[in-house]
Amino acid sequence: MIQDQYIGKQRFQLASEAKRRRYHQSPSNAKVIDWAISEIKRYIDQGPVLDLACGNGRHTKDLVSGSLMVCAGDISFAMLKAAREHLGDDKAIRALRLDAENLPYPDGAFEVTFSARFFHHLPEPVRARILGEIFRVSKNAALVTMKKR
Repeated sequence: MIQDQYIGKQRFQLASEAKRRRYHQSPSNAKVIDWAISEIKRYIDQGPVLDLACGNGRHTKDLVSGSLMVCAGDISFAMLKAAREHLGDDKAIRALRLDAENLPYPDGAFEVTFSARFFHHLPEPVRARILGEIFRVSKNAALVTMKKR
């Protein structure tokens, strides 16, 4: 929705933002992500998984175990480039440009949707729209992590 674009949507398309994002995480963030990945794996039964707002792909490989395919989606070309470089040539991972507010998939297309540390960048009305999309495309589960503001 062009008229409803939030500043982060434009900001995350900049190469400088892609460079600013890092692969290493704090111990507390690592603990949350480790827990989230282990929880999400309980709901994967060989079907596709969506890593939404995948950024540089630092969590994507962890989602491959148990799934035949992981779709790593981000709106930023710069972040997708970083993700493709980080993920290499893994045939189980497809890195695609996706607008989280308008996912081009049918209802229940993914067994699980995972989104880490994305929602705290969004204004509340956008969060609601994106959560609606996440729930719509998720068949078994959705797990979202975010920082407290």
